[in-house]
Amino acid sequence: MGQIVLKFLEGRKENRVWYNGSYYALGILDDTFASQMQRLQGNLLQEKDVEPPRSVIEARSILCREPANATDASTYFYV
Repeated sequence: MGQIVLKFLEGRKENRVWYNGSYYALGILDDTFASQMQRLQGNLLQEKDVEPPRSVIEARSILCREPANATDASTYFYV
């Protein structure tokens, strides 16, 4: 699923508005991955065991890049 989000983001690099939903989707993927790893391996998990898949890491790096027009209020993400 991380690969789907990554391909989606790569196809819409010029439109930062699309990133908000993708940001939430990646957060859900991270939480789901960590909880499933915890369930599968019990409480013996180490930090290196819960590293997200490479596609999720790549998609997150796309989301963290500076927007082309940082002064445009529509590109800001409010929490």
